[in-house]
Amino acid sequence: MTSLCYFVTPLTTTMALKSVLITGCSAGGIGSALAEAFQRRDMHVFATARDPSKMSHLGKLPNVTLLTLDPTSTASVEASVERIKAETSGTLDYLVNNAGQTIIMPTLDFDIENAKSMYDINV
Repeated sequence: MTSLCYFVTPLTTTMALKSVLITGCSAGGIGSALAEAFQRRDMHVFATARDPSKMSHLGKLPNVTLLTLDPTSTASVEASVERIKAETSGTLDYLVNNAGQTIIMPTLDFDIENAKSMYDINV
């Protein structure tokens, strides 16, 4: 009778976690819920928001990195890109572009600067 011996190595020691960048992760929104869901699936989550205090609840989770990101600011985007590159060896597996803004009022009442800001964030 022959016996076989198998050596099993846990994946976490041989493979880096997959990574995901999620924009718009303020508490109570879809981005926040997605950050929690991806984190539970053993992924490194880069959670972003214009105001990091609005996503502080995510900072307590393992493998979650909070980044301040204003999609309308080139400097902010470049800083986030460099940080993610440094932590992932230049590889990002998934991007969830969830950042957005709404204005709830009749279009004729829009302030043109607020409308432009909304357009810049959403498009």
